[in-house]
Amino acid sequence: MKPIAVATWKFGQIAVKAAGPILAKGGGVIPHIVNKTAWEKFSRERWLAIGRQYNVTQVLARSDYILDLPVAAENASLRLYRIPE
Repeated sequence: MKPIAVATWKFGQIAVKAAGPILAKGGGVIPHIVNKTAWEKFSRERWLAIGRQYNVTQVLARSDYILDLPVAAENASLRLYRIPE
């Protein structure tokens, strides 16, 4: 399994590709709403494909993301989703 930071970065790349290359003005970062919108549009089937392609079993996201995956754990600021096998 790849480290979660690498998996998160790769998911971020996919989200940006799906949403378009939008950068925050002067910030050099992708705005939160761009990633959130893209990730929340991913179907469970797409998450399963991402899991297989990158050999990952979990997705760590901010707690305001609502993903089509079962929740494994959460706190006030983060939510850990499980990608089913």
